[in-house]
Amino acid sequence: TAASEVAGQVVENEDFVNAPDNQHIALKIGDATDWLTISPDTLQQLHRQLNLKTGLFVAEMILKDADNQQIKLTTKKIANMAQPNDYHLQYTFEPLNFSAPITLKTVTDGSVYNYNVARYRNLTAKHFQVTALSAQENKTVIEVCTNQSNLSVRETA
Repeated sequence: TAASEVAGQVVENEDFVNAPDNQHIALKIGDATDWLTISPDTLQQLHRQLNLKTGLFVAEMILKDADNQQIKLTTKKIANMAQPNDYHLQYTFEPLNFSAPITLKTVTDGSVYNYNVARYRNLTAKHFQVTALSAQENKTVIEVCTNQSNLSVRETA
């Protein structure tokens, strides 16, 4: 439940609270100076599939950098209502027309807020506060606490 002030009155609304987003990635191919990200300019192909029996979501895309090097990026995501606290994300990369090292950069965004539905924009959009951040070698951790229910959420990437 999130309390918001609308037209001078406090309104309580049951919302699905967005969690921090750790799905942002960028790639560097070889000695490139620019990071390759998923954008309309770089996306050459996209295919998405959701298996309703298993809950597995697969997105396959082909990205192209400024040097016309193509890489196939496959994302697999799964969430399970029997274990609602578990969410798994896997990336695989396949160079299609080059041979060079690939550097991966990930970002965990703790500034997300609920703003997608126009009729709810007068309601409270920020549903959690970041309580801890840490990074060690190739691992990052973000911890947040929901504003109304005081639930702790921890994500590791």
